[in-house]
Amino acid sequence: LKPVHHHCCVASFSFVHVPLAAMADCSFGYVVSWICFVLSIVTMAMGFLYVILRVESLKLSFSKCELLEEDCNVSWRQVFTLRPNILLDLWTPVIVGVLGIAVHVYSLRFCSLLEWFLPHGYVGYGIFMIVMALFANFGYCGQLGVILAGCSVLAAILCFIARCAREDRIISVYSKWAYADTQ
Repeated sequence: LKPVHHHCCVASFSFVHVPLAAMADCSFGYVVSWICFVLSIVTMAMGFLYVILRVESLKLSFSKCELLEEDCNVSWRQVFTLRPNILLDLWTPVIVGVLGIAVHVYSLRFCSLLEWFLPHGYVGYGIFMIVMALFANFGYCGQLGVILAGCSVLAAILCFIARCAREDRIISVYSKWAYADTQ
């Protein structure tokens, strides 16, 4: 096994040799894309952690309930429900994280509406990262959510700087990563 250097000097071990010229693809936009991609993954993971924490605190009653008591396990319905206001509140970090990942992983774009909704340029990506901070980070998982929100706002600023540096379209980290592994 030889160490192979991918874009931006990220090393991995492989039987495949990637020429050093591949590292020249390391633009500011590519670095910003990686930062946003990682923040999307961490936001999704935090969302799953949030759901796990909510489920852990649930208590399902049986012996305290009558046979046909209407609200005996109302706390259970506050997590496992199809009511849109509760469902979206509970799963927002996961949904926004998956959307952020779908910017780079095209197989997650399960309908054509996502193609219209997801950002294609760094200005749109910056706005998306601010939305991620405000709606999917700040209000979830205590200090972790606040730290992620701060990182997401910083990533948004970097997106705007990338656009000022004449980066027009988002550079997909997944396609470059997949491409580098197949060379």
